[in-house]
Amino acid sequence: MKNNLQLILLFLINCFIINDLDAQSRFRGGFVAGLNMAQLDGDNAAGYHKIGLSTGIRATIELGGRWEISTDILFSQRGSRTTLNESFILRKSTLNYLEVPVLLNLRDWLRTTEAGETYYKVHLSVGLSYGRLFSETVSPNFTHAGVENLFAKNDLSGVFGVGYFFNRNWGATARIAKSLNFLFDPSQHLDDKLARILPSLRGHFITFQSFWLF
Repeated sequence: MKNNLQLILLFLINCFIINDLDAQSRFRGGFVAGLNMAQLDGDNAAGYHKIGLSTGIRATIELGGRWEISTDILFSQRGSRTTLNESFILRKSTLNYLEVPVLLNLRDWLRTTEAGETYYKVHLSVGLSYGRLFSETVSPNFTHAGVENLFAKNDLSGVFGVGYFFNRNWGATARIAKSLNFLFDPSQHLDDKLARILPSLRGHFITFQSFWLF
């Protein structure tokens, strides 16, 4: 975890240096803060009821024309949670990830500021996101309690999103992501009899963020 923090700090310093050296550069960096609404397929809890943080830093690079690549380094909380309509006893899981999405953005609606700087107000994004699970907690009555130590540490998700800039620096994004691999695959860890009883788990989540780019 210490090495991850050092990488994040170096990433942020580089973003500031790049912007100071050339204000008209193709590179931009900034901050992101928002929330995840998550659920897991296979835990008998329906709906995006698990609320968690999605916060960190962002960098973008213009490819030319309307195309751009963006990447984040995020603290991302996922998991699942029941509601009172589903169960009288709360059942939940909390999964904490270091998440790094890499997205290709198609931009539209070009605007010019009073200072003569241009920016696109609307972005459509598609890409992949890598997540590294570094801690997990589950309630005692969670469907997969007792096997959480077998949860996959690496996650790869497909991502689709939209973004809107209120001005050149400040904007908001909404993304939906679904894991391409299982969080828990019983066939990899249990004998055939138990694997038929305990279902696999796969995560997906919706993210709402606000961001500021320098």
